[in-house]
Amino acid sequence: MLYRLLIKPVLLSLKKETARNIILWTLTHAGKIPGMVRLAGLIYKKDAPGLRRRVFDMDFDSPIGMAAGFDRNGKAFNELSALGFSFITIGPVSASPDKDGEGVRKTIDNIRRRKTRTILAAELARSPHDSSESDIIRDFSVSFSLLYDFADMFVVSVGGPDIDILPEILDELISLRLCYESYKPIIVKLTPEVDSVQFEGILHFSRLSGIDGILAETPEFGKTLELVRNINISAEGSIPVIAGGDISDESRAAELLQAGASLIQIGPEMWEKGPGYVKRILKKLINV
Repeated sequence: MLYRLLIKPVLLSLKKETARNIILWTLTHAGKIPGMVRLAGLIYKKDAPGLRRRVFDMDFDSPIGMAAGFDRNGKAFNELSALGFSFITIGPVSASPDKDGEGVRKTIDNIRRRKTRTILAAELARSPHDSSESDIIRDFSVSFSLLYDFADMFVVSVGGPDIDILPEILDELISLRLCYESYKPIIVKLTPEVDSVQFEGILHFSRLSGIDGILAETPEFGKTLELVRNINISAEGSIPVIAGGDISDESRAAELLQAGASLIQIGPEMWEKGPGYVKRILKKLINV
């Protein structure tokens, strides 16, 4: 009630980046108060044994996670885990520093302070400073190698003309993964500009190469729902799908799971709905 009446109107009146920075600042400082993260967990977490699932050979407490784009550098990972997410995606992160001056090395400094068992995904993206294909591939490789011991799974985000070199990027990351004793899933993010030919090519490559999953995320719920259905039809259910984008009410989460998504992730709509949104989604799913 307090969030909806007082806090939400203020946040919605601000620029998105300003609102994001305020929320991040609030979370990180609240986390420094003894017992605050534990208290938030008691309020916002919901134990839902019937919704637990095993995906990518990992156990998720529920199918609900947080999308990349909010906690880009892992500053509030511990605090966000208290809001009921079963996994949190940090990033997009690249080897080169972003506009806040935080590249992958600074991100690692942040998540070294990890205090939660919530599954951590890292979304990798190219640096805007990369000028050649070899630079782009090297950027992904460096980020992947440096983060490997700190993240539980990886999302590869490639868009625009870089889609043409996606196979080379994935081949490099799969080869690098062989150098480690532990196995970390690699998920490919399908961006909205992927056309039908590229879509079929990415799915075919993923099935043959050992890619572990697909992230279907668009700004429009209807397009995301259609994409999830198409992936399941084309891949015959053989590739786990994470779905996200415009999940602005609890019923949309249920629709995506019914369409074949293994997991879903919430983005900016989280802060429009309030910190109890994950808990409300879980209550909805239990009753579906």
